[in-house]
Amino acid sequence: MVDRSNLDKNTIIMADRGYESYNVLAHIQEKGWKYIIIKMFIVNLQESKQKKFYPMWFRVVRFKITDDTYETVITNLDADAFSSEELKKLYHMRWGIETSFRELKYALGLISFHAKKVEYIIQEVFARLVMYNLCEMITLHVVVQQKPTKNEYQVNFTVAIHIYKKFFRDENVHPPEVEVLIRKNILPVREDRKNPRRIKFKKAGFNQDKRLEVYF
Repeated sequence: MVDRSNLDKNTIIMADRGYESYNVLAHIQEKGWKYIIIKMFIVNLQESKQKKFYPMWFRVVRFKITDDTYETVITNLDADAFSSEELKKLYHMRWGIETSFRELKYALGLISFHAKKVEYIIQEVFARLVMYNLCEMITLHVVVQQKPTKNEYQVNFTVAIHIYKKFFRDENVHPPEVEVLIRKNILPVREDRKNPRRIKFKKAGFNQDKRLEVYF
C-alpha cells in the first residue's frame, strides 16, 4: 500500500498499534516519508538469525497524556524540530479520525456488508461515507442550548446517526423534527476524561398526531 501511494515526501504517517513492524517502517523510509506510530512492541534485532540487516533509525518518545498515564510512540521526525510536546499535539490530531472510523464501523454498520460482489460492497462503503458526511454537516448546524454547569454540551453523534436513518426511512419525518430530536440527546464535553462515559438514552417522542416516536 505504501509503495502504490502517490503522496510526495512532505508526508507524515500517523498509525495506531499493530503497524510498528520493521517491514512497514522500511517501506515508509524508502518513500522518504516521516511517521509517528503508537508503539506496542519492538522485536530485538540482535536476536535475529538473519545475516543481512536493513539500516534504519527512529526514536522512541514517551509523553504524559493524563496525570497517571503515558503514551509511547516511535518516530523518525527530527528531535530538534519536533519535541515531545509537538509529538503530543500531533498524536491528539488523529483522535477525530479514530472517532470517525468508530461511527462508520458501528453506528453506520460498516463492520458488515449485505452484498457479496466486490462492486456492490464498494457501493455500500460509499453509501455509508455519504451518510456520515451528511450527518456531520447537519449536526454542525444544530444549536445546542448550554446548561448552567461547568461543562459545555455537544450533540450525541451516535444517536444523531440513528435519527437520520429514521428520517430517510420515514416520509412523515420532517427536518425541523429531526433537529428537535437531536437536541434532546446531548453529552457534556469533558477534556482529559479518565473514566468511560456512561450514556443514557432518552425516550424522544413528539408530534401530537403521534406520527413519529423514536426510542433510544
